[in-house]
Amino acid sequence: MQPNEKQPIQLSVTLKRDANPLSDGFASIEIQNNTADPIEVWSRLPVVDAQKQRISKEFAARIGASPFSEPRLSATIPRGKSIKTSVNLFEGVPAGQMKPGKYKCYVQFVYETHKGVSQELEIEVTEKHLREKDE
Repeated sequence: MQPNEKQPIQLSVTLKRDANPLSDGFASIEIQNNTADPIEVWSRLPVVDAQKQRISKEFAARIGASPFSEPRLSATIPRGKSIKTSVNLFEGVPAGQMKPGKYKCYVQFVYETHKGVSQELEIEVTEKHLREKDE
């Protein structure tokens, strides 16, 4: 790849740090397609605790899935376009497993031979966040 050449697929994750990390509006992703063809976006959102133990379910309900499951199609992006979508990073975590602490996760996507993984996201969940979620 040349120095000023765009990556075939670019991914960025935005976190609303003032929002509850357990809410749907906390995290959003933008995926830019710089290829000559439409791309299919496949996503996995494993969640691990501070000891790097996976706490998310094997299959999350929306676009999330564990690293042990088959990838799931979440969108198709036309060439030269991008998509933005909100994701709940903790959706696959059973309620009883959610404890206050620092958690890490990634957003991952695959298109043919192109594979991308977001930067590592570190998110802190507090007692207040858990109470607000239950209200």
